[in-house]
Amino acid sequence: SQNEILFSNVSKTIPDFPGRYPVKGSLTRGYLPDEEHYGIDVATGIDEPVINIADGSVFNSSWTINNGYVISVQHGNGVVTTFKHLARLNKREGDLVLKGDMLGSTGDAGVLSTGPHLHLEVWKNGVPQNPELYLIN
Repeated sequence: SQNEILFSNVSKTIPDFPGRYPVKGSLTRGYLPDEEHYGIDVATGIDEPVINIADGSVFNSSWTINNGYVISVQHGNGVVTTFKHLARLNKREGDLVLKGDMLGSTGDAGVLSTGPHLHLEVWKNGVPQNPELYLIN
């Protein structure tokens, strides 16, 4: 497809950060690596759209008992974003996604969920990063 041609080198380009928060809501828990919380939690309603924060390709879209639906996007420059506790996924593994694309919708899925929210992680070269450094309001 045209997108596959245009973005065949997406993993080689530097991602366009910062991006907007992937969901509307309130930050309820920050990045706390000492407590093994490698992301941020944003409280929101059920079925709110979860938006991709930078161009990339989906390399994981799956269901887990702990985190509900999970989707991970490989961006360029060694950056990976992972979105957890989704109720529904709109993209599959191998899909190329643009900044602003809807990845899925929020939920209260997984046994580790504490209510409707999105958990977002950002990793660079295998090292967890504070997602707030990659986002703007």
